[in-house]
Formats: sequence, structure tokens, C-alpha cells
Amino acid sequence: MLQLKLTVTLLLFLSFSCAGWAQDNSEVNKTKKDVRKLEDIVVSEIKNELENKETGFAIKLNEEDLEKKQIIDTSDVLRYLPSIDARKYNVGGKSRVIIRGLGRGGRTITVSDGMSLTDLTSSYSDVMWNQIAPDEIENVEVIYGPFSALYPGNAIGGAVSITTKQPEEKFASIRTGYGFQNYKDYGYDETLPYYKANFQFGDRFKKFSFLGMMNVIDIDALPYSFSMKTVDSDTSGDGVPVTGWMQDDDPQTGNPRYIFGDQGTREEIEMLGKIKVGYDLDDVSTISAEFRHWRRNLDSNDPHTYLRDSNGNEVWSGKVEINGLVYSPTYYGCQEQEYEGNVYQIVYKRDPKEALKTQFVLGYVDNYKYKSRSSSNSYPIASHGGSGTLTDTDNGWYNVEWNASYNFSKSHDVKGGIHYDNYFIDSDTWTISDWKDEDSIQAYSKGSAGKTQTCAIYLQDDWTLTDKWSIYFGGRYEWWKSYDGSISGIDSESNKITENIDSRNEDYFSPKFAVTYQPFDKWSFRLSLAQAYKFPTTYELFYGSMDSSTGMAIKTNPDLKVEKTFAKDFTIKRIISNGEIRLSVFENDIDDYIWRQSNIYTNTSYYQNIEQVRIRGVELDVRKKIGKYLDPGFNITYMDPKIVKNSGYPDSEGKLIPRVAEWTGNAYVNFTTPIENLSGLVAAKYSSYPYRQMDNSDLRNDGFGTDEGYLIFDAKLSYGFLNHWTASLSVDNITDELVHRYHPFSGRMFSLEIKWEY
Repeated sequence: MLQLKLTVTLLLFLSFSCAGWAQDNSEVNKTKKDVRKLEDIVVSEIKNELENKETGFAIKLNEEDLEKKQIIDTSDVLRYLPSIDARKYNVGGKSRVIIRGLGRGGRTITVSDGMSLTDLTSSYSDVMWNQIAPDEIENVEVIYGPFSALYPGNAIGGAVSITTKQPEEKFASIRTGYGFQNYKDYGYDETLPYYKANFQFGDRFKKFSFLGMMNVIDIDALPYSFSMKTVDSDTSGDGVPVTGWMQDDDPQTGNPRYIFGDQGTREEIEMLGKIKVGYDLDDVSTISAEFRHWRRNLDSNDPHTYLRDSNGNEVWSGKVEINGLVYSPTYYGCQEQEYEGNVYQIVYKRDPKEALKTQFVLGYVDNYKYKSRSSSNSYPIASHGGSGTLTDTDNGWYNVEWNASYNFSKSHDVKGGIHYDNYFIDSDTWTISDWKDEDSIQAYSKGSAGKTQTCAIYLQDDWTLTDKWSIYFGGRYEWWKSYDGSISGIDSESNKITENIDSRNEDYFSPKFAVTYQPFDKWSFRLSLAQAYKFPTTYELFYGSMDSSTGMAIKTNPDLKVEKTFAKDFTIKRIISNGEIRLSVFENDIDDYIWRQSNIYTNTSYYQNIEQVRIRGVELDVRKKIGKYLDPGFNITYMDPKIVKNSGYPDSEGKLIPRVAEWTGNAYVNFTTPIENLSGLVAAKYSSYPYRQMDNSDLRNDGFGTDEGYLIFDAKLSYGFLNHWTASLSVDNITDELVHRYHPFSGRMFSLEIKWEY
């Protein structure tokens, strides 16, 4: 916290210093950037003429679009977009991106300047949002579905492509922010603040450009979990009579349950530094090199117990008695996590107005410090030390991308390229005598290691045949392999044992096709078809455990089949006065869908293939500027996510895929006012209740441990003043809706931000 306060103080000092600097350069500044009234938002680029070369539906956002939203961390850039769930439980951290019901397990891909931000070594293939800051983004493009050959099989749901800023002239910006929420859930009641600060400076000296950035965010996050037992789950023996427990009904089964405590406030700090240099080789060619260093520390050292004995003392251990029955509660201990890494990237780009265009991207993500220390004892004993576990993980990935495009004519574009990526994971867990001291290692516990590699070549051809017809052909051939895999554990005599996992090789060709018909100037009809293949991720293949008695790996499935998707999309688009109406009908037929479920024959839960699932949907998106001040938009999506065949769990056949909502939608109004430089946003997000159980047996009621529906309202007001300053006030979740997607989401959040920009 002290480090953050010093950083914020420094940035405020710099802001006033820069304000003086800008004043001294006022004559130059008048030619660059005077007082600027924010333009009306255009959520998706709307042209006077329909774009007839799209392979599938896409949304483009620029800096002005992003400034309209309340963006605390980078995942917020996707707010209010159709059929997108950028799921996160609190400010900051990493989260998954779900597009049209697909995202978990590496079914969407997020890239920044051609470099992957999606971590296929994590359990849900989350996006490492902390490796990029919101203020460095120049534009964002969201591509729906696997219809472009430019993206891998991990883009079954779609892709998010982020482009960052490259200085064309001297600029500087400082943004500081503060926000808080008062979160109440069961026995937890705390005020949780966050602080953020961002500083950027860039300049160009003839052919040389430079950009530096620092981003800091400090968060007090709400509890991740609660301790609970169903009323009928009593145990034998004697217990201490207690009070203070709370009671509700299990939202999945409806059975009464007791809540004993919570995990407590989680304190998190994220820091990101960036240096980017560029050089113009000639009038059309540039090369740039970029270095990022990031850190993320998370402490969970303040759990709560709601239980009190007859003397009013907190109860932190042992069995307890409630209403004549005896229970063994889960008592939370302490945990500290330290994450740190570097990102290296080189980009060469040649972009002439005519002739061959090409780009080469070479990147390396080195997450060299991934350490988690947890206590074995419960609080408050754990706060002083004691035994625990240490997990040390080394993971990351390499990324190489080369592509080139050539315009044979205004109506004929060809683009192709080569792709390579390599993901690696090496994780080990030990018991330690003092959970606060990572050097106090006692014994080995378990470990996982492995690598995956994908090579690909791709080619696509966009051809405008006539004024009314255009056609697109594309293809991507991918070679994939997994290797150097192993799972380790201990045997019955506490000796370390390791089982190696056989290497695998797969290769597939993914054809793409789209045809667009534009019968009239303001109407277009597009049919898109694609085959795509999602390979098992590093996490799905290599994480598991060892049976100490047999020495065999369990709870793992190294023989997972490759997911095979046939995707269809039919889109009707109508340009209206100052707006657009779009209706899309889509379907994904997926064979060998990878999902973690309990197998009724082996009675174990691990990743396995579901023979066939089908996700159908209808998506309506309407935008139209009304009058001088109002720019509203509305989108709604209905999906039918069906499990068609699942021999591992036959009772799920014909049921809805868990955690995929049938109805989702957004409505927003961006507005300006007669007061110059005063603008704002009012928005709403909606989701129906998804099921959580494979057989859809859950009741879909409210409470911790289930996936709830929600209707959440947000608002933001921005005002520009004194030439270079902007202040904004935002309220997220205005009605303070209590929402759980198993774990709780943030409540009503108030935020104040001030930005200085030159």
C-alpha cells in the first residue's frame, strides 16, 4: 500500500509538472490538441457503404469508444458487446473471454499486436489482462466465430485483437483513480477500495520513436469462498456448542445448509512497466522492440469465522454442535501468492499503399515466478507461521507470426502467413515447515510438466465479383504435438515417483468460406461456414495426480481427442439513418467437446470428451443515433446450448451445457449535453440463469455455489476542463445486485478518475 501511495504521489507531481511543461509549449500545443469535445461513440464502425468483404461479424472499437466506458482493468474494454462474457470476480487479475457460449478451455484467443495474451497453461485458459494496460490501447477488434483463416483453432468462439499505440509525435498522459464498494454477503461486511495510476510518455525523433509506460492497481477484493455444510451432513462424536452460524438453502439442491465463515478480504497489487522503441527503416517499413515487466501479489490472510462459543470467543478448530447435531466446518487459513514475469516482443512491418504488405512478430512470455504459499493450520495460528505447502510453477509461451498480403486490384485481396507457438508448464508442490518461508522445504508432494506446440500455414482470398456479390475462401493447416509430459507424486513409502506421458502428434486442415450478397445499397446478406479444430491445452493434458498405492497417474486424460467444430453464421445487415440493424443466426456443431465432468463408470472427475454438443443462437444488434445528444444501442442473444451425446454421463444427453446462459443482452445510451465537454453513459447488462449441473438438476436459485442470472445497471459521467484535463465519475452495479457465478461478483462500485493528457 505504501508503495502504491508513493507511486500515486509521484504521478500527481508529474501531472502538475507536465501541466507546466505543456503551458510553456502552448503555442506548439495549439497546433496539436486544443480543447476537444468527445465525439459520439461508434461501437461498431458504420460506413456509408456496407463492408462486403467480412468473413464473419466483427466489432471495431477506437480510443474514443473506450473512453466512454468505465474501464478499471483491460477486460472492461469488452463491456456491452453482443454475446460476450468477459467473466471476472473482482477488479484486476486474469479472466476468461466467452463469445457466443464458447471460451472456457481455450476456445477464444486474445492477442495484442499479434502476441497471444491467452494463457493455455491455466485451468480455464484465462487472458493475462495484467500484461497490458487500458491506456496503451489504440483500438480493439472482436471477431466472432472461427471464420477467418488468420486465427487458430482456439478461436472457435472468436478472437479479440488489440493494437497498442505507437508514437507519431510527443505525447504524455497521466490517469489516477480511486474507487470503493461496500460488500455484504452472509456474515461478510467490508468496505473495499481500489487505487489505480497510469503514466505514459512517448515521442518521435525523425525515424526513431520511444514509448514508456507504468501502470499500477491496488485492490481489496471480496472473499472468494465461504465455509458451509448441509444440515443433514452431521458427523459422529462430540462438538462445542456454538452460535453465530447463518443458514440458507443450497441453490442447486434446495437442501438447508449452514454457513460457518468466509475466506476474508484478498489484498492484491498489480504493477506493469513497458518500454517500446521503434525505427523507420524507410517510408513504408518499421521495426519495433518491446519489453514488459509485470508483477502481481495476492495475500489472503484475514479469513472470518462466524462461530462463537458460550463465552463469545471465536471458534477456529474442531467439531461444533448446532441444534443437537455435530459438524466439522472448514476453517480457512492464510495464503500468499507471488507472480512475476517478462514479455519480449519484436515486430517488423512493411505497409505500402500498393504492392506487397508484410508483418513479422516474434514474442516470448516468461512467467518465471509463479509461487503460492498456503498454511496447513487455520487462522489465527496460521498468521504466526506453521506448516504449509509451497507450489512453484514455471510457465510461459513462445509466439512467431509472419503474414503477407497483396492487393491484385481494388476487388481482389490475398493474404497468407505462417504461425508457430509453444506453451510450456512445469509445476511442483512441496510441504514446508513454515508456510511463510519458502526455503523451509520438507518433502515433495506432487508435480506436473509438459509442452504443446502448434505450427500452421494459412491463406485466404477475398474477391469482390460484382457490386452485389463477394466471396471469401480461406484455409489453415495446423500441425500440433504434445511432448515432455509427466505427472509426479509420492508412493506409499513417501518416495517421489514420476509417470511420463507419451508424446502425441495431430494435424488438420480447416477450410473457411463466406459469400456476401448486397441486393441494395443498404442491405447485405452473408453466409459464413468454417471447420475448426481445438487441440487439448497444456493444462488439460498434464495436470493430474498420482495414486500412491499403484504409482499410476489419475484424474488426468492424456488421450483427449481434438475438438472438431463445424460453424455456420447467417447475418442480415441493414444500414439505417445514423445507425445499423444486424440479425445473426449461428450454429456450432462440436464433436469431442472437452469438458471436466464426473465419469459414471470410473467415478472420477477429469477432463474428457463429450461426443457431441451443439450451440445454436440468434443475435440482434441495433444502434441508431437519435437527435443531437443521444446515441443508444441494444443487443440481445438467445442460445440453445445442447449436449447431444455423452456416453460418460448419459443423464446429461438432451440437457443444456452448464454455465452457458440462454439469454444475454446489453442496452446503453451514450449522451452528450448542451454543456460543452460534458458527456456520459447509462448502460444495463442482463444474463439469464444458466445451469451448473450436467444433468440440469440444479434449481438455479440464488446463493453462493451456483451460477445466477443478473440485471446490472452502470453509469458514467465525464467532463473535460482546463484544456488537458478530464474527470469522470462512475457507478457500476447501481442497484448493488448480489450476484454469484459460483464465487461472488463485485457489488456497487463507485469510481472517480482524473486524467491529464498532452
